[in-house]
Amino acid sequence: MSNKLREMASLSAGKREENIYKVFAYLHTREQFHPVNLRTRVVVSDKTIASYLRQIQEAQCLTEPYRKRLLELEATQSFKTESSSAKELSILDRLEKEWLKLAKTVESNGIKTERRQQLEQFVFTKEDELETLWQRLEFSMLFFELVKS
Repeated sequence: MSNKLREMASLSAGKREENIYKVFAYLHTREQFHPVNLRTRVVVSDKTIASYLRQIQEAQCLTEPYRKRLLELEATQSFKTESSSAKELSILDRLEKEWLKLAKTVESNGIKTERRQQLEQFVFTKEDELETLWQRLEFSMLFFELVKS
């Protein structure tokens, strides 16, 4: 019985990693990008997609430029100027706090070696596209926060 449970857990973890990779790959698309299309790439709940995006964001925090972006609030400023509703601004304020906490935690405590190894595969590496990839990630996170609330 315990072998069966371990096998099922292993399959579930493998499927999760595969789905995160699909989200990661779609963020790199050359086609027209919109977060709603993630729903067709991975058939899971919006809440689960949001968790995949948070994991990809955690991977970006392995890099100094992205941590700096979060610490300087660059990630949310452009959204705040374009937001019109109190609900959007409230969600942006909450996300901003979460992102600052994440960046500060990674900067001060680092990430454990095993976790770092899991995340490294999801770090954006195309130097000339980093800004676009970061904006897509952050826009997607905002989108799924708005949808689930």
